[in-house]
Amino acid sequence: NALIKWFDVRSIQGSIDFHAGTQMIMYPWAYTRDVVPADDQLKFEELADLLSEENGFQTGQISDILYPAVGSSADYYYWKKKTLAFGIEINNDKNPPLSKIPEVVHDATEMLWKFIEYKW
Repeated sequence: NALIKWFDVRSIQGSIDFHAGTQMIMYPWAYTRDVVPADDQLKFEELADLLSEENGFQTGQISDILYPAVGSSADYYYWKKKTLAFGIEINNDKNPPLSKIPEVVHDATEMLWKFIEYKW
């Protein structure tokens, strides 16, 4: 997989994998209900809470707030390099009409700036 090869040769501190279907900010683990080590859990919670300040998205571990899922990119990135990797569901509609796209982007803008400006 080209994306995995690209990731494996870089030092990536944070990542976001965007989806649509609800409004959530999620982090590892997806494949199990076990939690990541306590220090990392605090980092995930802190950043997720920061990202949700403007939009009120639900935050939490993928397997708890969505469902257990094998093959999550957030799990892989965290497992391989301890990357603060998130899956973010940015819209309740999986296929919003074109006229709604500017609103979806607007609703995610502050969250993305906070992610970029986070003190890694």
